[in-house]
Amino acid sequence: MIKNKLTQFFIISALCVSTVNAEQRLSATIIGSGSPLYNENRASASVLISNGETNLLLDMGNGTQANLNKLGIGARDLSGLLFTHHHLDHNEEFVPIFIGSLLGRNDFTIIGPPNTTKLAQVNLELYQEDIQYRLGKTQRSLETRKDAFKVTDIVGGESFTIDDIRISTVEVPHTIHTIAYRFDYNNQSIVVSGDLTYSAELATLARHADYMIMDSGGMVMSDGNKKKRKMLRIKRKMALKNRLLERI
Repeated sequence: MIKNKLTQFFIISALCVSTVNAEQRLSATIIGSGSPLYNENRASASVLISNGETNLLLDMGNGTQANLNKLGIGARDLSGLLFTHHHLDHNEEFVPIFIGSLLGRNDFTIIGPPNTTKLAQVNLELYQEDIQYRLGKTQRSLETRKDAFKVTDIVGGESFTIDDIRISTVEVPHTIHTIAYRFDYNNQSIVVSGDLTYSAELATLARHADYMIMDSGGMVMSDGNKKKRKMLRIKRKMALKNRLLERI
């Protein structure tokens, strides 16, 4: 049996930064902290960065929509869709969230490492008839909603602003191009690493930050030797069967 024993989110924080009122509060809510292995009780990677009416969703693994719904937040409430990297456990629910945002009435931003633009464009083309049909129910068109969002590929090192939240980025080492993000607002700061190994650049990005969410994990095989013995027996039986067939 494979058990996901070691996958954890090391949360160097409470979930929220508290200030005088909600309008000035920058908060991070962990929507999912699971691994690539499907788990019906645990959503995969996703973090919601919020400030008043601004909601930025960083990564969209399996189960993201269900957990957002529990918070009373839908795709139409999101101001930005951001990616650390394009592994399936970090972007699996992008398509329905992207389409849900298009069906809303707010402007939104999509940002991530290389292939983010391609991911958005391919799915926009693939589902354009469905999106147009749904928008038509409220006398709107896809051409008009295309102007409501902007998608940008980044490589790390860029800084930009979504609403009043300042966002800084660095590339961090992983198996594919991966970005870590820092969110700053009103002298509050939250850093989210995404998957990575050691990174001196991340330490620089996180200097004097109030909170950091680091994603770290691994898997161990339980009863591994038993599985190997079982597979060896199967292979031996197949080899014997083939030899017998050759004699017939």
